[in-house]
Amino acid sequence: MKKFIPITILLLFIFSCSKTQLDEINIQEKKIILNNSNLSNRIDNSNIGVISIKEAPIENPGGISSKTNTLNKVNSSDVASNIPLSLIAEVSAPVYEGNTLRATHVAVNGDFVYVSYNVEGSQYLGGIDVVNISDPTKPFVELEAILPQTDISSVSYFNNKLYLAGASTSIEIDDSNPALLISMDLSNGLPTDSFNLVDLSSYVATDILANSSGVYVTSGDNGDLVKYDITSNKIEYKVPIDDLRSIGSYKNKIFALSGSEGVSIYNETNLNLISNFSTNNNIAESKRTLDFFENNVL
Repeated sequence: MKKFIPITILLLFIFSCSKTQLDEINIQEKKIILNNSNLSNRIDNSNIGVISIKEAPIENPGGISSKTNTLNKVNSSDVASNIPLSLIAEVSAPVYEGNTLRATHVAVNGDFVYVSYNVEGSQYLGGIDVVNISDPTKPFVELEAILPQTDISSVSYFNNKLYLAGASTSIEIDDSNPALLISMDLSNGLPTDSFNLVDLSSYVATDILANSSGVYVTSGDNGDLVKYDITSNKIEYKVPIDDLRSIGSYKNKIFALSGSEGVSIYNETNLNLISNFSTNNNIAESKRTLDFFENNVL
């Protein structure tokens, strides 16, 4: 759980500062810092080449019947080790005031890859990288956006906007429920300092999905699956679910993964429950994601 500075102490500190110190505080409290210079050193091409893939172990091999094993037998030509993957480049994480951020999520749209970041521990600090892949063999970081007061757990692109899920110490956010949703305007695919904050329940928003039907957000402990109107950012529907980790959309359905309750499937329009199934319990506070392949949930 993050720690907060009492407002009374913060006010006393500000009133005792000199003009120079106040200028420094104003810089620190900027909600977003955009940087498009000196980013070439964040790309490393030294390990370029085909990479090897280690096969995942069979889960519960003793519990698989011969019939099931036959039906689910993998073609030897389809295993991961026979599918070549080439490493094009490695992107180092952004560093802000000596703090190295860690990647949390990736969204791709056209020539741009959007990577979200946060930091471990009590500090709130996050960011967004925009990696230009117009030439897939020569990617480069086109812009770095640092949010000094905000953790970013996930990012989603829709209709020339970025939608971010996270948590913040901003004075615009309820300290007891620091989870938030950010909708950020883009200019030519790049983040700007024009954005809106929406306060959410729980300590952190864990995942986000934006599409033509709305904006769907999950928040963690004692949190909710929430659908927002894509234009007004007003809540349309909300479903309380404990320990929400991830969200996905497939064939007009919303899939929500809980660390303790498994996967629940909802109608995309009104979040009415369609079905659910259990999964293995997830490690507390760990990152989890959902994806889909040929009618299977991954």
